Amino acid sequence: MLDELKKEWAEVVEKETGIPAEEVFSYFEKPKKEEMGDVALPCFKLAKQIKEDVKNFAERLKNTFSTVPFISSAEVVGGYLNLRIERASFTQKLLKKVLEEGENYGSSKEGDGKTVLIDFSSPNIAKPFGVGHLRSTVLGAALGRILQFLGYKVIGINYLGDWGAQVAKMMVAYQKWFDKSDKEKDTIKKLYELYVRFHKEEEENPHLAQEADKVLKSLEECEKKSLELWREFIEISMAEFRRIYEILGVDFDEFAGESMCDEKGAPRCIERMDSVIKELAEKRLLTEGEGGALIVEFDQKEKIPPLMMRKSDGTTLYATREVAVALERWRKYKFDRMLYVVGVPQKLHFQQVFRLFEMAGYPFAGRCEHIAFGHYLGMSTRRGTMVLLEEVLNELIEKARKVIEEKNPELLKVEDPNKVAKDVAVGALIFNDLKNERIKDVVYDEERFLSFDGETGPYLQYAHTRLCGILRKWGKSLPREFDAKLLSSDEEWRLVMNLSEFSRTVKNAAEHREPSRIANYLIECASNLNLFYQRHRVLCEENNLTNARISLVAALRIVLAKGLELLGIKPLERM
Repeated sequence: MLDELKKEWAEVVEKETGIPAEEVFSYFEKPKKEEMGDVALPCFKLAKQIKEDVKNFAERLKNTFSTVPFISSAEVVGGYLNLRIERASFTQKLLKKVLEEGENYGSSKEGDGKTVLIDFSSPNIAKPFGVGHLRSTVLGAALGRILQFLGYKVIGINYLGDWGAQVAKMMVAYQKWFDKSDKEKDTIKKLYELYVRFHKEEEENPHLAQEADKVLKSLEECEKKSLELWREFIEISMAEFRRIYEILGVDFDEFAGESMCDEKGAPRCIERMDSVIKELAEKRLLTEGEGGALIVEFDQKEKIPPLMMRKSDGTTLYATREVAVALERWRKYKFDRMLYVVGVPQKLHFQQVFRLFEMAGYPFAGRCEHIAFGHYLGMSTRRGTMVLLEEVLNELIEKARKVIEEKNPELLKVEDPNKVAKDVAVGALIFNDLKNERIKDVVYDEERFLSFDGETGPYLQYAHTRLCGILRKWGKSLPREFDAKLLSSDEEWRLVMNLSEFSRTVKNAAEHREPSRIANYLIECASNLNLFYQRHRVLCEENNLTNARISLVAALRIVLAKGLELLGIKPLERM
């Protein structure tokens, strides 16, 4: 609702100055200090456009805003026009809007008719699901929910690493060392152990790499036995992955690996990659490199190293499959945007591939984005090089259960403690990731992020349960009418302003591909809630005041729940 007011105010400025309302709207900001007002409009750039002294310009706008609805006062301070909102009327209208729209409050239709593909998670087959894939998974899932909330059609794609040299190496290791008599027990872990063994033995025996090259060649030539083993790896892996995704509450619209399988499970990547090579050759974008390899060279001014598209032995590479898959997705979806949620180390790869899209004149060039993110820190030295997500989750669930039983033993009488512990542990893990700007590295400290205090998932879930507890204690339908003038304290006003900023926060999170904007917004809401509880009672002796405060509580519960859901965190009613 605050954005709606800003748009109206921007139109007022446009009528007064001729500067487009859309531009004026972009300048509104939150004052640095609460005592300066509710909304500020920097006047420097606006005054410069119409060649007017900034102070005179701001004073002129101040006089204009003195009669604008929902403005209680306007003040000029050093080139800024600071506005105060008329609290009672704004609060009345906002709370009614939130309560009427419910879980749809803050949503929009800006994405109607637009399709966004999100390529995320993307683990490699025949390997356990490691923590290294967690960031891509929770970031991609959160972005999908946020964009759907804004009306976009979102297609979530899990681009499995099911082809190429790493798969061939795994197959060689399996054929040489796998104990088939023990096949049913921890197969996925055993496969990974074999993969590690391959790399160790490869240092002593370089012929192993040649064997892997031959296996890759046999796969690309669709040799029957190789394909049978490859399909077995996929089946084992998918069972593992789906179990993890169910725990995390993450869904995909499509599992589509590098192999580009058809409906019958036959790999089609070879013919499609051949088509890519042929097309790029016809467009004269390929150059023969050392040993007959095919590469794409970029303008020296761009300082982008060459991109290899086919090796000298005729086998293709990840980049070749990337192009083939992008073309296939375009044919299938005609998407408006395609987001690749992949770590920072792949920055150069996407720079090369996106530039190639432009050089080839593909219709989706310019529609693709690399959503880069940092690493996890503080795990590998304690656990080894491959940190298994399932082990981490099991540890967290057990610790969360102990914390909950210690803090609220009565919960055992009304809730399944195992389910609550799982929801708390998963919420803690997700929030610890998403509260950070995605480009930053994430520190893993389970003792800290399972805390019920501070910037943690449990802290937010507990804030939601407190709101639910107040509403349970109220035990009646929400009042049809309430007097917002009674919500007169600064603590209540901060919460009202938090509510008003929700839609803008969601929009910013989508525009910047930053779920952290929502995470930090929720922390501010919870912090302001705690301050409110310290100084005021919701259910008090004054009926009219109770009606007003219970309406505020109900609105805050709606927004807090929706914010948590957008991040992928379960909003609990008890914990």
